[in-house]
Amino acid sequence: MIFYLSLFLLGAGIQIISTHSLIGIVFLGAILLLFLPLIWMITLSKKCQKKLKNNEEMSFKFKIMVLVFVNILIGVLLLARSEKKYEVLH
Repeated sequence: MIFYLSLFLLGAGIQIISTHSLIGIVFLGAILLLFLPLIWMITLSKKCQKKLKNNEEMSFKFKIMVLVFVNILIGVLLLARSEKKYEVLH
């Protein structure tokens, strides 16, 4: 499709960008779109780790977001986890 678009523009006498550059831009955009969920997953994982370490309560919405965006198994385990505050025995 990109090739046909560039041929159409070249046939009309308009050369805006070469086909190879256009394909490179499309691939760069696709790679950037793939990194956005990865950044989201890292943020949720760090926040979950901090809440578990400090024994803080997690909201139901946060658990569902972990279930959907990070990992199904971890999300189910978080949903099944009780929200009681446990004292650390020394």
